[in-house]
Amino acid sequence: MEARKPDTNFVFIFCKIKKSDINRFMESLEELKKKMLILGHTDYEDFCKKFHDKYLVEGENA
Repeated sequence: MEARKPDTNFVFIFCKIKKSDINRFMESLEELKKKMLILGHTDYEDFCKKFHDKYLVEGENA
């Protein structure tokens, strides 16, 4: 599933990952982080952290 907030340049992609593929998926996220910096999206990592803290961590505590 994809979602986009109007006030951001990023697209959220929600997917299920098999337990056996978690390490490869996490490695690909590290590569994505590097590519976003190369492409000039210097706010990508900060955006992801804010999203994680607001929606994932707070959601677990709700």
